Amino acid sequence: MTHIKDVSETYALPTARLKERGVETVAELWASIGKEVDSGVKQVVERTRDPAVPQPNLDAADRQTHAALLAFLIADAISESTGRDPVWIVPKKLWRRIQTGWRKRDELWPDWVLLALLLLIIGWGLRAQFLQRSVVQRVAVRPGVALPALAPIDTQQLMLVSTFDQPGTFATIEELKARYPATGLNAGTVVKDEQLLPAGLSVALAGRQLLTLPIKNDTGKLPKPMERVQLMLASRDKDKPGLLIPDAILLSTTKTGDSTSAVVAVTGPAAASMAPLLGLSDVFVLQTLP
Repeated sequence: MTHIKDVSETYALPTARLKERGVETVAELWASIGKEVDSGVKQVVERTRDPAVPQPNLDAADRQTHAALLAFLIADAISESTGRDPVWIVPKKLWRRIQTGWRKRDELWPDWVLLALLLLIIGWGLRAQFLQRSVVQRVAVRPGVALPALAPIDTQQLMLVSTFDQPGTFATIEELKARYPATGLNAGTVVKDEQLLPAGLSVALAGRQLLTLPIKNDTGKLPKPMERVQLMLASRDKDKPGLLIPDAILLSTTKTGDSTSAVVAVTGPAAASMAPLLGLSDVFVLQTLP
């Protein structure tokens, strides 16, 4: 139990006169003030006036005692809120003070200075709590390495870092097994789901080979990327047959001048059958019928 005499020197509280009124502890001081902080502090000031102070000096002396009591109550309220949310504790005791104090703001400017300091302290505390809650462990690319686009992620090249929480990030490295980046990821990058191919497509790519092929399609009629397509290799030698690959996945297309290329994922056997014809055939990407 905190006794007023233990803090009287710091806050210049009228210890002796409070004791005469039976108020020796901080708890008894709060009890004597009651729920109405403004009127309660005023009553305590009036009841603990120093009889040695001349009548003309009472206003100045009262204001001094009033400011000392208010400063102490603010400090005590803050200390009570340690480990708890001060938003709900401090205003409960000072709300009435705010309401009535505004009407008398010219007289009570020292109180408003103290209140402003209180709100600043609360703001700092809330900001610190917010930042502490929002800093989490998230998966990032290790320094000195990079993850290539459209290749299975090597989880050995990942690490956990402390960072601010962001939507779409990953809490464990395990979640990124068998995922494929849609674009290359540089060292130190925090991995986000939007940077990766969809999980289902990543599973479909497992075991396939990626090929970059020049294609002859009209780019306006190409299927959308990330869809299953067929590849038709039309031999430029009319005496040699072409080839149809019924199961391929179109990952991306790039147009450079008059030329268009596509990155496709095909199975191992399909890649082997295509190898003799590449460079000797025109490649077309065909929409797979449902």
